[in-house]
Amino acid sequence: MYPKELQNKMDEIQARKRRPSALSEALCMAAAAMLIITIVLLLCYGRRGQDPVQDQPAPAPRLEQHVAAVRELSEWEILWMAVALTESRYNPSAVGSAHDSGILQLTPIYVKEVNRVSGSAYQLEDAFDSEKALEITYAMQDHYNPERNIELAIWLHNKSPYYRIEVLNNMEFVKRMEAFREVLTK
Repeated sequence: MYPKELQNKMDEIQARKRRPSALSEALCMAAAAMLIITIVLLLCYGRRGQDPVQDQPAPAPRLEQHVAAVRELSEWEILWMAVALTESRYNPSAVGSAHDSGILQLTPIYVKEVNRVSGSAYQLEDAFDSEKALEITYAMQDHYNPERNIELAIWLHNKSPYYRIEVLNNMEFVKRMEAFREVLTK
């Protein structure tokens, strides 16, 4: 058994834990009010006839038509634009925490492997030149992925499944941007 003074203090602490704070009470009241307003609005406007705008089929977005028509860039080119977006946000001067460099964030090990398999003499500094960075990347891909399989290309560049998802999403983004550029230039 605790002394009476200590027991009273512990009871007071327990009571404070059970009692909601003024802020949490206010938030609960605001949420309840929003819920009531939402229900009233749904009941009032939900009983009216169908919105005539909703009855019409939605027109096909113009940009979607252009996305399907983007033929100037191959999937391979779109892939490397997406990788550059993922790796450096198109910054050719980017330097990562693992000494990865340039627009495609090539690592010293990557450059060394390319030199080994292709007999070339690239330096890590070449990764800061976007054209040379692509040459290095293409040399790696030509050796290990001559069929230019997109999935294998992503895996060779970075084996993380999260990276794969991000690159594939960025490929869709690049296609949309190219389609938008096409719309703007017409």
